[in-house]
Amino acid sequence: MIAFSVSCFVFSLIVLFLSPELYQIHKGQLIVLDENPNSTSSRLVIAVTYVLYFIMRNPFNLGQLRFFGLLLLPSLVSMIVLSGSRGSLLSMLLGAYVIFLLTDIGKIKKIVLTLIFFGFSLYLFKKILVSEELGSRWEAALDGDTAGRTDVWSAVIDISYNNPLGVGETGYIEKINNLFGYHIDTHNLFLYVLVCGGYISLFLFSILWIRVLIKSLRVYLYSKDILPMVMFVSILFLVSKTGGVITFLLFWFVFALINGYQKSRDSLHVV
Repeated sequence: MIAFSVSCFVFSLIVLFLSPELYQIHKGQLIVLDENPNSTSSRLVIAVTYVLYFIMRNPFNLGQLRFFGLLLLPSLVSMIVLSGSRGSLLSMLLGAYVIFLLTDIGKIKKIVLTLIFFGFSLYLFKKILVSEELGSRWEAALDGDTAGRTDVWSAVIDISYNNPLGVGETGYIEKINNLFGYHIDTHNLFLYVLVCGGYISLFLFSILWIRVLIKSLRVYLYSKDILPMVMFVSILFLVSKTGGVITFLLFWFVFALINGYQKSRDSLHVV
């Protein structure tokens, strides 16, 4: 995770400062090498979350040296904001809040950090709203604009109701094209599994999530280590806004991290 986070930091420096030709701004969103900005920002969210965990938890007992991790945050956060991904920004803020809330530190420090974080969040949203392009996206969201998500969710539920065993990926593409005239993602991983694989697939997939959640809770309860729980919350929030994430290595990487983390704790008889 350290290597991943540092790599994301280097990537943000290259894109924002060294090679700006790698990106373009389209409809208020920073798009790097024609990749979906939601996908790009999702990786950066995981990096920011781990850096904050690294600073707060100090897993390698580095003392004050761990605060050098703060140097990684400005460019990572800036790129998440510039991506225009509302879900990624909220996921980053949620992950940070969970870290401050669950980290085993003194109550005074926890209150101070929470207040600082709350103030930073207000400042960040104020800066976003005064931005002409980014502000319009958030104002639309506050007015109830879901970027077509509710229409797609309604269509997916109707398709699933009529096809309880699922229609498969190609079937979904065909049906959604017939309804909207173009292909559009479900914007929700669980609905994507439901429409493609049916109710049985959704049930089995939900069992996987429940098992990972239980393992994350066990680590927190027995060792007070918040990493699995924070990663679980972050990835859950991310998949609630995209369905195609099931094909991303990032998604399975985080799951493997949590599961492997549990095994290492089990071998030490912590759980």
